[in-house]
Amino acid sequence: MINFLFNVEDKLMDLAFKLIPLNILFTFLCSLAYTRIHKFTRKNGVPKGFGSIASIIFFISIYTYKTDNYISLFLPSLIVIVLMTLIYYLDDLFELSPFIRMVITSITITLLINMPIGLDFLNKFPSFYLIVFCILMISSLVLVNVSNFYDGSNLNMSSLIFLMGLILIIFNEQNLRAFDIIGSCLLGISIGFAILNCRPNCIYIGDSGSFLFAFLFLTLLMFSYVISPEIFFSLFALIALPVFDVFYVICLRIKCSHNLLIRNYLHLYQRMEICNQNYSYLLPVPVNLFVVLLSRSLLRNFMNDYVAMYISIIFITPINYLLLRFFFVEKEYFFGDGKKHEG
Repeated sequence: MINFLFNVEDKLMDLAFKLIPLNILFTFLCSLAYTRIHKFTRKNGVPKGFGSIASIIFFISIYTYKTDNYISLFLPSLIVIVLMTLIYYLDDLFELSPFIRMVITSITITLLINMPIGLDFLNKFPSFYLIVFCILMISSLVLVNVSNFYDGSNLNMSSLIFLMGLILIIFNEQNLRAFDIIGSCLLGISIGFAILNCRPNCIYIGDSGSFLFAFLFLTLLMFSYVISPEIFFSLFALIALPVFDVFYVICLRIKCSHNLLIRNYLHLYQRMEICNQNYSYLLPVPVNLFVVLLSRSLLRNFMNDYVAMYISIIFITPINYLLLRFFFVEKEYFFGDGKKHEG
């Protein structure tokens, strides 16, 4: 434990005065300029689509460390993600149809699978190439939509990006500098963006930012599966509650005969925000992450590590979610749309 703490301290001392503050500064200045330009052009609504700018900041930060072996392995995938994020920015500008968004998403995951990280991941399943490809395709569509749903409130996406960066640094047991670099960049960008994003109706990361987060997350999952199981599991645990929340609300809306293409306010974070009028809606994801990690550490004493991992995610996350929804959401919204006949 002491060695672990010293390793974390060394990493932070090495990068804290470089990537993190620089990314905080550049992201804040760019987000400030983005809001000013939006106001100057007199466009209606809240500025959104900052994810396109964030992708460029992230790429420049990572590219400066291109001599690192693992960063050089990561860069081809990152180039694809950034280019496709800039294309997806069109959705923030013109609200593309669901079909076009799905086409862009499908092209992106197809390209990523043929990058070095994707190929290394697929080589782990030589007999199930087609099945794994289909799973990745579905996962990419799910993650993009989950990210879009979670961009609806201040600091939601900022907190997810922050936690993703934190996981890469804290659970980097192999002490790979690439994970420290990527994690530090994510921490800096999330904090820099949060300075304005914490203010109501100031700026959103937008559909392009949700797209960027989804494919960075998926790429890091594939990357960590090959070389860092601890990071892989922790990332998996991080996204478990948002994914289950979206699944739960979709089931609820089908039950209530809602149009699934119309915006709703039934997600856990939305109900908590409406009820409490504070930032308590940011707590469920880190709380679930902590509980799942704790349960896995206990279960691994009695069973295979991967079995403990999947049991923790599959069983603990729904229990946590239902408890949170029961205690912090109005009864008529537990599995209803708030209508009196649903009470």
